[in-house]
Amino acid sequence: VEKAKEGSDHVDFLIAEALDEVSVKYPTTIEGHSPTWSTSLDAAITLVPEGGYWEITHSPTAWDRQDGHEYAAFCSAGALRPKYGTRHFSAPLALCLAAIRARLVMMEDK
Repeated sequence: VEKAKEGSDHVDFLIAEALDEVSVKYPTTIEGHSPTWSTSLDAAITLVPEGGYWEITHSPTAWDRQDGHEYAAFCSAGALRPKYGTRHFSAPLALCLAAIRARLVMMEDK
């Protein structure tokens, strides 16, 4: 998922596999497909742990970007929990990655 340049059905499938590993239940479409997490911020927000918070920033100039990444996303499992961040070319993918990292830490804490 981290290496994807943009979202796609295949990337959504990979995200679904990652969620299965951390025992997260997610809705599927009528056709049985996973949500469009990698291309929709609305869908990506559903990955943020309940009670958690998220933030996305955009680097408008090349000077601000690292390795060509335009977006930075941060996610936390709760107000008093550390936040986990990532940079990506796509805002939805950046948020997906940060949310999955936050969920992985929640699993480790249990």
